[in-house]
Amino acid sequence: MDTQLEHTATLVVRVWTEGGEHRGLRCRVTSTVGLSAPQARVLVLDSVGDLTVVVRTWLESFMALLNNDR
Repeated sequence: MDTQLEHTATLVVRVWTEGGEHRGLRCRVTSTVGLSAPQARVLVLDSVGDLTVVVRTWLESFMALLNNDR
């Protein structure tokens, strides 16, 4: 019997542009990490740099979860 735990994480990124006074890139990120944290985290961003940091942090959190099970 396989006793290895299964872990799940989700990351949904929606991007769009806006005109007018708030011209530029907009991003909405919804994420979860692990089965024990069913609450989604939602962020709204306006830069590629911020989005990159969020994605990297999410992935590192998921990897840390996997490493804690070893």
